[in-house]
Amino acid sequence: MNSCKKNLKFISALMLLILISPVCLFSEAAVDFTSKIDWRKGELEIAVDVNYPPESEKLRMRNNSENLFDEKFFDIFISSISKTDKGKVFFNSRYTIEEMIQHYPLILNKIEKIKNSAVMVYNVYHNDMSGVKMLYRIDMYRDILPYFITHKNPHPASEKYLWVPNEKYTGVVIYAKGEYPVRGESGKSKLNPSFSPSVYSSAMDKIITAEMVDPEALVKWGTAGFTNIDDDEMIKERAGENPLYTMAEEIYGRNRTDIVVPAETADLLFYKNLNTDLVKEGRFIIISDLP
Repeated sequence: MNSCKKNLKFISALMLLILISPVCLFSEAAVDFTSKIDWRKGELEIAVDVNYPPESEKLRMRNNSENLFDEKFFDIFISSISKTDKGKVFFNSRYTIEEMIQHYPLILNKIEKIKNSAVMVYNVYHNDMSGVKMLYRIDMYRDILPYFITHKNPHPASEKYLWVPNEKYTGVVIYAKGEYPVRGESGKSKLNPSFSPSVYSSAMDKIITAEMVDPEALVKWGTAGFTNIDDDEMIKERAGENPLYTMAEEIYGRNRTDIVVPAETADLLFYKNLNTDLVKEGRFIIISDLP
């Protein structure tokens, strides 16, 4: 009788172990990730590498790798958007994206929605079947930026009254490759790409800031686009057939994300408010040295 009870206890313990073992093994999987931002495309890429324990059931583990990513997405996303393999991610001239999250914690309640918008590019086994590699992409402007937009209507640009021989342009292209003096400081710096760059004239007139752009345009493609290709096809797509070309004179802001251009640029754009729609629509392209 005692032998039967012992056997029953052993069988019960064994069944319990069998039932819980996949969960235990799954929880022991090692999850590593790296991230980068493609500023040209406006995308955050997160590469996830799941390594299974040696004794795990490989098929079960792969089938659940997406669930594991879902469970850990909050921490993975916050870490990825705050700092990529190239360093800190800047939101604007004052704040990093990490600091912006601290100022606008509403985004923390929207992580699940951002996760659901993430596009899986691939999900493949390691060559030795020891784990799974996954790649996800998140649209920075459509899926992340909306939680930081605080205005409903774009702020107007300042009208210029000094006559200049301006015309109707289709966009603005700013050349900002290399290093430039930093406004109000000694030394030089390259431009850092950011979610919301601003452009000023040398007289410190605002030419474009995030608040001057229509929220619908911000969600579509941000304040300004970035490229490191001088003849990029996206220049025509965003700035049109007849853009105004100008060059950076200085870099501005704590995070080195803003550009100062010649005063004439503001005159050419805003005399009689002829080109204010370009600002509202965010039809600016910055050619710079991207990370």
